[in-house]
Amino acid sequence: ALAESFIEADAVFFNRADDSNGAIGDAIRAGCRLWLKAASHCESPADEWPARIAALAGADEYGAREELLRSANLLLGEPALRALVASYEAELDDALAQVRPAGERVERLNWPAGKASAALSLLSEALRDADVLVRSTLKRSPSPNVVQVERFVRAFLDYGHPEGALPWLEGSWAHMEGSRQRLQAQALTALGRTDEAAKIRQRIFEATL
Repeated sequence: ALAESFIEADAVFFNRADDSNGAIGDAIRAGCRLWLKAASHCESPADEWPARIAALAGADEYGAREELLRSANLLLGEPALRALVASYEAELDDALAQVRPAGERVERLNWPAGKASAALSLLSEALRDADVLVRSTLKRSPSPNVVQVERFVRAFLDYGHPEGALPWLEGSWAHMEGSRQRLQAQALTALGRTDEAAKIRQRIFEATL
């Protein structure tokens, strides 16, 4: 209860002090992790926690409660995390299905969709599942730009699934072609395809002579 009260008081801290160095945000994030760890030792019914996490995270106005979702695995098992993902995916679908107000030009101005998409991105970290990130991004951006694609690739590599990165490394990344080749070599190395990775690294080396 004390940790939850601390999290819910974040507006008081942010509105009364300068957080240029990020100390307040770091403290709130630490409070979120403490709440998750404390909740994991409570005897409350396990099925009540996803809704409580979603409620606390949904009331976030300063971006500091994101740790509740990013570190939700401290409290929730995979089935509960998957259920939470399904809930946010349904919210995202509903938000995208709404008729956009007059003058709204692009989906990033659809705030409910943006909020649900951000939650899914954080849950993909908790699950270490890049596919959650890819699905949520493609729903809003069916033709992702190279920055988004690079994020997909890095997620697959970070979570130990280099095979998932390879399809996104095909073709050219234009001004980010150097990054594409380095990540492609990294993915191939992780898959044991060292000869192919060596050829790519050789090309990178020769291009920078």
